[in-house]
Amino acid sequence: MLLMVGMIVTAQTPFTCGDQVTYGGQTYNTVQIGSQCWFKENLNIGTMVSRTTLQMNNGVIEKWCYNNLESNCTGYGGWYQWDELMNYTQNEGTQGICPAGWHIPTYGEFIALTEFAGGSQQAGTALNEAGKFHWNYYSWQGTNTSGFTWLGNGYVLFGKNGLMKSVGYLWTSSKRTCADVPG
Repeated sequence: MLLMVGMIVTAQTPFTCGDQVTYGGQTYNTVQIGSQCWFKENLNIGTMVSRTTLQMNNGVIEKWCYNNLESNCTGYGGWYQWDELMNYTQNEGTQGICPAGWHIPTYGEFIALTEFAGGSQQAGTALNEAGKFHWNYYSWQGTNTSGFTWLGNGYVLFGKNGLMKSVGYLWTSSKRTCADVPG
C-alpha cells in the first residue's frame, strides 16, 4: 500500500486569498491560482507517531515525519494515511483534517491547478519551489511563478520513507488518488 505525503487545501468560504490562516498553532500563507485559493505550505497538524505505527481512527490527528523527526514535518508538512487525512470519511471534497472552511482538494481541482500552471508539461516548473533548499535535482527545480511552492517531500512505502528532496506528492480526496509533482 503506497502512502503518499503532503497535502494542500483549498478554500470553501469567502475570505481574501493571500491572507494568512492560523490553524493548530501554525500559520499558513495562501495563494490565488486561477479561480482557486490554495495553502502555500503543506499541512502540518497533529501528533507525530512512529512511521512504523499505523494512524488510527482514535479522535487524535496523527502524522508521520520523515525519519521520525518533527523538524522534517515543520519543513515539509506532515505525512498522513489517506483515511487519517480524510478524517475517516469517503466523501470527495471533505474538510477532513483541514481547518474549518477549507477542504482536501479533489483530483479535478488538482488538474485545474496544473492546467492553469501550464499543463502537464510546464506545471512542474511553475508550481515547484525555486532553488535547491527543498529539491536535490536540477531537473526538478522550479521557478515558482505560481506562488504555490511545491516541495520535494518524499514518500512513505511499507513503513519506510524515501526520496526526500527528489519527488513531491500530495493526496487528493478522490478515492485514494495521489498527485505527483507534474512536469
